[in-house]
Amino acid sequence: MTGHIDRTRALTSWRPYARLIRDRNFAALLASSTFSSTGSVFLQVAVVWLVFASTGSAFAVGLLFVAQTAPNASFGLVVGTYLDKWNKRRTIFYTYIARAALIILLVLSLYQVKTQIAVILAFVAALSFASAFSHPARHAIIPELVGSDELPFANALLESTGDVTQLLIYGASVVTLIVLGALGTILVSGLAFLLAAVAIVPITGITSAIGPGQLSLRSGIKETVTYISRSPTIRNIMFAFLPIDFFFTVANAFPIVYASVVLRIIDQSFGVLLAALTLGQILGYLAAGRIVKGRNIGRSLLLSPLLFAVAILMLSINTSLGLALGLFVIAGLSISISDVTVMSFFQATVPKRLMGRMLSTYIAISLMAGSVAGAVAGSIADMIGLPATYFVSGLGIAAVAVLLLSQRRIREVSF
Repeated sequence: MTGHIDRTRALTSWRPYARLIRDRNFAALLASSTFSSTGSVFLQVAVVWLVFASTGSAFAVGLLFVAQTAPNASFGLVVGTYLDKWNKRRTIFYTYIARAALIILLVLSLYQVKTQIAVILAFVAALSFASAFSHPARHAIIPELVGSDELPFANALLESTGDVTQLLIYGASVVTLIVLGALGTILVSGLAFLLAAVAIVPITGITSAIGPGQLSLRSGIKETVTYISRSPTIRNIMFAFLPIDFFFTVANAFPIVYASVVLRIIDQSFGVLLAALTLGQILGYLAAGRIVKGRNIGRSLLLSPLLFAVAILMLSINTSLGLALGLFVIAGLSISISDVTVMSFFQATVPKRLMGRMLSTYIAISLMAGSVAGAVAGSIADMIGLPATYFVSGLGIAAVAVLLLSQRRIREVSF
């Protein structure tokens, strides 16, 4: 028993996407997620520009990534226990309100100080802690809105719609920074999070997985650890993606450095590389809804990291902007197929009682790998150069994928 809604039916063509968009609850989640993506991208573009313009250092950009991921990664099991006890819709609403308030305080603080880096890192870390609740809650609520056969489509539609928003903003990032300025761009992100909170309100029918007083923090963590230890397939997938996510982060953390150092184009134009990466993610999400099926999910787990590895290895020897854009598209496509594959598997197989904790744990493990990567990748890139860093990352991803994800147990994974 998983506690999921059962709406098994024949799904053909693009009809599942249309049905999901017409569903009142899912449409509200989709709108809220789109506004949240808008806020996240405006904020990312602005703070990355402020940090790199102030320091010119890949190490500083790496520290920013650590601040974006470390708090989120540190509280996975703790947050998951509360997600299973709380109403997920309300959790998403209040965390978006908190993020909007923090962003307004960030802008006010940047007006008052000359040294901005420490202030930016502190507020970005606080925003990361807030997202430790909203991010897994958004994914954990999906199985309560759609059937198990619709999970790949729902995940693909949710992520691709957000990425369309990101593509538009990344593509116009030079204009937004010039017209609005960095602080104006940050303020717009705060408004977007307020709209995300309002958009989530119409969702109905969401209940807590566990009644009040039925789960303590200690027992919640113990139950999660026990479940993982007794579920070898889930455990193996989680551990396999720990090193893969590490190398994903190393390869993706520095588009601004790649644009400046390797391609030698103006720093503000790193947005076109982010736009290419996002375009690839959109294409991958739309394709994933149709090709990621329960019976072939093991092959998707193996092939998507290998495709990413090929793209990153080619980027390590490339100096052409045109080819770089194409390779960033391929990298984005492989990332999104991997995301949909893993998330759909967890949503389809984990019991509702454990959904918040398991998704929080998986996201925390992924972010933990990213946080460590962000801490060391900047130093590595400064020491050996970005092309060599990309080359090592590509080899690392390929090696881990072949060694861990080609095992028979994982190749034959299905739901």
